[in-house]
Amino acid sequence: EIKKHFNLLLLSMEDALWKKISESDHPLLAALQYAMMGNYIDFGAVENVTEEALLGFMEDAENIVPDKAVFEALSRDLENGKKLIYLTDNCGEIVLDKLFLRTIVRMYPHLEVKAIVRGFPVLNDATMEDAEMIGLSHVVPVLGNGSPIAGTCLGKISKEAEAEIERADIILAKGQGNFETLLHAGKNIYYIFMCKCLLFAERFGVPQYTGMLTNDRLL
Repeated sequence: EIKKHFNLLLLSMEDALWKKISESDHPLLAALQYAMMGNYIDFGAVENVTEEALLGFMEDAENIVPDKAVFEALSRDLENGKKLIYLTDNCGEIVLDKLFLRTIVRMYPHLEVKAIVRGFPVLNDATMEDAEMIGLSHVVPVLGNGSPIAGTCLGKISKEAEAEIERADIILAKGQGNFETLLHAGKNIYYIFMCKCLLFAERFGVPQYTGMLTNDRLL
């Protein structure tokens, strides 16, 4: 029920957020900022997830400044890439992933884009049920990864999902779990997450709840 609650909450905001993104001078940046802030909805890393805190983060999203060099590298890769895989993380947040993907598809129509969700329920991570509920498949093809792990462990996901990841020249991985399971996988992975726990905040030298964009090859 809590997953449905946050999916519906973000769906109620979808049209207004899409209007803001579409009318922004920098739509890709605006969509990324919202996607970063949505990563707050994590019942595995945040002791007490509240609507009030989420709405506060969303209102402050436009003030989040991602690393300039990494954002420019991502923009170049999107311009020149062929296949992008988007690894989702949590419920609710997946609506913001949908808006980010919608922006990417509109701006870079040459890209082949697919999204991968968790294969089975784990914590509040997004599954095919969540993807269908929020209409993600209306934007890009979606598949489950065949795994109940709160991350993406190569070798422990379905052969189909692993093959899609192997073929991708750009991977966008949402959340701390994907960061922890994919780090140094030798792929062009852009990690997008919020430093919700002190371990991550200390690792990156930022205040807790800071939005992050980084690339595996720079770590």
